[in-house]
Amino acid sequence: MKQEKIDKAVLPEFDSNAAVLGDQVCLATNEELMQEVDVKLEAYLGEAEIPVSTLTKLKDGELVTLSTKPGDAVTLKLNGKVVALGELVVVDDHLGIKITQTAG
Repeated sequence: MKQEKIDKAVLPEFDSNAAVLGDQVCLATNEELMQEVDVKLEAYLGEAEIPVSTLTKLKDGELVTLSTKPGDAVTLKLNGKVVALGELVVVDDHLGIKITQTAG
């Protein structure tokens, strides 16, 4: 295997608020960049405890009753952590959640 000599890299000086990405300068801060990252937000509506025998017999059109009652808070989770509570609403032809309380 041929070995090649590698010289010390010389980096251009740049403003401490800027970063060099390839041959371009990025003036956005890490916080600004993070604001553009998509995350998966999950809505927890409730739970039901049923025997496996009932679960395996479920057919189209059957109902499963959840522990949550109408008007109970819906829990919003980000990476498994609760970040907000809200109430289920209808927005046009979609379900939505009206935030009633945020964590922090």
